[in-house]
Amino acid sequence: MKKKDNLIITLIGKVNAGKTSIFYKLLNIDECRAEISPVAGWTKEIKLHPICADTFLADTPGLEDIETEVSKKTFDFKGDTDIFAHVINAAEGITATVKSCSEELFKTGRPVVTVINKIDALSEDGQFEQMKADIFEKMPHIKHNGRVYFICVKTGEGVASLRDGILEILKGGEKMLKLARFLRENRPEIEEALYKESLSFVKYATARALAISAFPVPFSETVPLMMNQYYMIVKIAGVYGEDMTFKNIRAVMGSLGAAVVGTSLASTFFWGVKSAVAASVTYALGRVMTAWIASGKTIPLDRLKKLFDEYKSGFKKENVDIDTKNDIKYIEYAGDAESYSREKSIEI
Repeated sequence: MKKKDNLIITLIGKVNAGKTSIFYKLLNIDECRAEISPVAGWTKEIKLHPICADTFLADTPGLEDIETEVSKKTFDFKGDTDIFAHVINAAEGITATVKSCSEELFKTGRPVVTVINKIDALSEDGQFEQMKADIFEKMPHIKHNGRVYFICVKTGEGVASLRDGILEILKGGEKMLKLARFLRENRPEIEEALYKESLSFVKYATARALAISAFPVPFSETVPLMMNQYYMIVKIAGVYGEDMTFKNIRAVMGSLGAAVVGTSLASTFFWGVKSAVAASVTYALGRVMTAWIASGKTIPLDRLKKLFDEYKSGFKKENVDIDTKNDIKYIEYAGDAESYSREKSIEI
């Protein structure tokens, strides 16, 4: 069953329409990525490829006849789809199958992007305008929805407009950021939204560090605090579509000296000191990891260490403005973090 926060874009079209090539062009990655093993648990006819965290391409079989059993399974997939991308070969025009497929897609109630690919095949004078007129005459419903794009994936013509159009569909919704990551967009407003989302996890983790540091038993808070930091980094990485392994996280924290939180806490039994260390180190680590991951992991280590020290020394409790007892999102985060801690603490 699909997780509610997953983003799934389903590609549909005839086998020679170029549907998979288009979306790997949008992602600016080599098309061999299409060979990634599909996610287990889905029907063999529909391949669900992970693109980044919680974002998938559902690649359906070539649609030759919408009455076939395979085609029915494709349309049954509508309940898991956020966006349908119907790719049409311009050189073939609008066949009965293409028209029927489009009509069925619109009946699902899901957003549909109609992509007319291979327009380079229409090289003679007047061919392109004639093809456009034919398409809108046979499928008037696609003209009215405004999501029709004429492209050539081979040359890249029209791809930028398609990218903007797809992003616009979910703009303002909870999945807008996932869609932006899917398309590798780097717009100021998107970067600002990503930063805001990442900072919320930093605040949650810092608030949780304060709670953990209140444990009355000496040394009992060290491992929970480290696991809290690990989980924070996992969530920050997910915001930017990255997948950091447990081993990677330990290496980064060690390089930054963030693991000193454990020895620092072990040196004192005073709650005020412990809470200050736990909160400031967690907050500084979160801010540094946000900057590093957002930069594409290009900030050099010496600069990261300097930032870490600056954030740690400049930390104030006002940085954590969360009502932990009533903030539903914080409570959910804390519960997920606790589950992660139980699962991973054995690897410490």
